[in-house]
Amino acid sequence: MPQQIETNVGTVEVRVDGPAEAPPVVLSHPALTNHDLWNGLTAALSPDHRVIRATLPLGAHRIPAVRDRINPENLADALVEVLDALGVERTAFVGGDSGGALIQLVIARHPERVDGAFFFSCDAFDNFPPKSFRPLCALLRTSPRTYVFFELYRLGLVRKWAGWRLLAKRGWTPELTASCFDPMRDDRSIRDDTGALFASVRPASLLAVTDQLTAYAGPVHIAWSRKDLLFPAKDAGRLAATFPNAELSWFEDSLAFAFLDEPDEAAARVRRFLTERVALSG
Repeated sequence: MPQQIETNVGTVEVRVDGPAEAPPVVLSHPALTNHDLWNGLTAALSPDHRVIRATLPLGAHRIPAVRDRINPENLADALVEVLDALGVERTAFVGGDSGGALIQLVIARHPERVDGAFFFSCDAFDNFPPKSFRPLCALLRTSPRTYVFFELYRLGLVRKWAGWRLLAKRGWTPELTASCFDPMRDDRSIRDDTGALFASVRPASLLAVTDQLTAYAGPVHIAWSRKDLLFPAKDAGRLAATFPNAELSWFEDSLAFAFLDEPDEAAARVRRFLTERVALSG
């Protein structure tokens, strides 16, 4: 059963799997998704890690947020507030897409809480939100248009071109689709929260923290998808060069969500990072 934890952006549902005494890891989900996106990775890691999944108000949440508090910086702070409530002093973070952007902000604002960071393809520098995704972001800034869009999606009328089909070739089950998109379709408050989120996202948010990322000396792994349609390969190399202790690897048969397209290989890389680099650095 999820816990409910109070944060600066409102009540957040948090799921914790794995042994209480095991090393913790936070899985940071992207916008328009929630904790269910990480079900496969959680199953792979939870036998010997304490896996923490907080469903932030990013569009697929079910508890309305404090709307005027929704912005990337406050959402990053909310992840740290979840750690405070759970009594976790330091942890590794794993994320992709805009979940990776939030990890960058956590590193910049709370580096003492981060044992290491694993990034799948993600927003970086001025690609926040991704440039090719910005028309959809603009659409989602108003509740009525959000409702119409996701009702059309439910009816199968926009599935061939909908933006999330640019994120993964495989792994979008009907259950995952419903978990991510039903909250916005069904609840005006969630649609309004989503609009506030996309109205707050600006490239300047990540550009402003580059110096802080350069100062972070903890272990970092960047696992980018070479065929990614939203997050350019040049950003992978640039992000790897920003961190002083980063390594870079590539997925050859994945879009941005490699943990859906190549789940076994993605889990193996995350596990290797946690057990070989994070554990040894501590």
